[in-house]
Amino acid sequence: MIKISNFTFQYNSSPNPILTNINLKIKSGEFVLLLGSSGSGKSTLLRALNGLIPHFFGGIYKGEIIIDDKNPIQYPPNQLAQKIGYIFQNPDNQLLMEKVFSELIFGLENLGFSRDVIEDRVKYQISRFNLVPILNQKTYNLSGGQKQIVALASILAMSPKILLLDEPTSELDPFARAHFLQNLFNLHATHQYTIIMIEHNIEHVIDYIDRIIYLEHGKIIFNGIPKQFFNQFAENSMIPTTSLIKLAYQVKKYENRNNNYLKNEYLPLNTQQFSSEFSDFFLARQEKILFNFQNPLNYKQECNNSTNYRLNVKNLELSYTLTIPILQNISFSGCSHEIICIMGKNGCGKTTLLKSIAGLIHPTNGTIKISIDKKENASDFQSTSQISLVFQNPSIQFYRDSVYEELDAQLLPFCNSKLERDKRIENILDFFDLKQFKLQYPRYLSLGEQQRLALGCALITEPAILLLDEPTHGMDQKQKVRLLQYIERIKEKGCLILIATHDLELVSSIASKILYLEDKKIKWQGIPQEILPYYTPFTTEINSAMNLIFQRPTPFLTVENVIEVFMDDAKECFEQNVMDVL
Repeated sequence: MIKISNFTFQYNSSPNPILTNINLKIKSGEFVLLLGSSGSGKSTLLRALNGLIPHFFGGIYKGEIIIDDKNPIQYPPNQLAQKIGYIFQNPDNQLLMEKVFSELIFGLENLGFSRDVIEDRVKYQISRFNLVPILNQKTYNLSGGQKQIVALASILAMSPKILLLDEPTSELDPFARAHFLQNLFNLHATHQYTIIMIEHNIEHVIDYIDRIIYLEHGKIIFNGIPKQFFNQFAENSMIPTTSLIKLAYQVKKYENRNNNYLKNEYLPLNTQQFSSEFSDFFLARQEKILFNFQNPLNYKQECNNSTNYRLNVKNLELSYTLTIPILQNISFSGCSHEIICIMGKNGCGKTTLLKSIAGLIHPTNGTIKISIDKKENASDFQSTSQISLVFQNPSIQFYRDSVYEELDAQLLPFCNSKLERDKRIENILDFFDLKQFKLQYPRYLSLGEQQRLALGCALITEPAILLLDEPTHGMDQKQKVRLLQYIERIKEKGCLILIATHDLELVSSIASKILYLEDKKIKWQGIPQEILPYYTPFTTEINSAMNLIFQRPTPFLTVENVIEVFMDDAKECFEQNVMDVL
């Protein structure tokens, strides 16, 4: 049992409390999803539950937290480790040892377990997460997703009864995510673990959670079952939801457009429920699409003429050692006004490819040619930067004492006028909702806020080529929509954008084309509507639902795709709902 009474907390560096008067009870064995916008206090609440607040993070602490008759404030975190397991939002903050195997045994050794127990537990985690291929690798050479898996395995090896998970799947590819979550659900079902999870991508956990707690500005504004949550906030586009629930709501509105939508009608939460409820609706409208389902939507291929490129990669080979290549024979080109999404499983080389384009890794073979037309990307600057890269872990990019100084440092080489720099900084702070953090030390921001700052630092120089590594990880729905809007804006100005991502909704919404990496090479290359539904093993929840209804592969990837074809007269209303987010 977890009981939180009148809990308020304020960081020493913050002018206001991050959590205010939290009252909450969580029963043993419950699976709770903790939702809220970036900076709403979700991670702070988890830190308080496992004792990092106030033992590690200083601040003003009021109220009381009791976990199985113990107050975390009275016990150091190492004594709580066997009871409470905590997975950090950023795995780099959690991995301490040089090699993967050492990381797996580190916690168990510190808790004083015998060698036999350590061996049995570690073997089980190695098997569970298929860690044999990376067991002897150095943790700092792993991909972001691999680091996250190692962190999870090391915590589960200690067999805590309470798991606090801060976006544990944000850096995992769809297969690794499904595998991890299935193990988590099995643990919950068989061992009655108490699980409190923060997760922005909620479609994967929605069938398993018992309760949703939604925080806004440090206060609980909802505490109840998932069906009630999504029905209560169906019309609020700023509240996190799934693409399938958005589409279900739009279909119900469309069906009842001459009557008021009934809020007591629960929305379907998964593909099976959606298919069961709406099959008749879509099958009755089959005449609206071509019978053979070959690209019925009005898509256009972006220009990819290699004679008009900004980036031309030919026969590229990349390696961290002399004997083991990461990528081989990589060839593609990218034009201005184009968005290229790089996809593939964890460890396939997405980040490595971006680093090589940015000049941080030198190829062992092949060429990378960049052609920039200065006039095309003209601005008020004396010149514009060629390439900007936003890393998967944004905090490694910060080296100034305040948010303002970080942004100003990016502009200084290109703009001598302080008045002009301040104007651009204010615009970026306003767009990414960071004005209140102008004088804040960047590393004190939440991960979502750090991500927005890193994006602001990259975009403020109006680069000709923008490289983004998992840019939406840690972002709430509102900030994700604003990011997509900004990306589209700089694309129209002539920027070439390359994005390494597992975010299928992002890819489906904005990608000009996809590069899918597998077996050290580009296995598939093309527009999302051709590649995702028919070739790659990844697909969207919308696509799965429509495939189930029509019993064949379909090209529908997003809510917009379906509305455009089946409910074209509802399109304008839907677009207005999206704009309301902004």
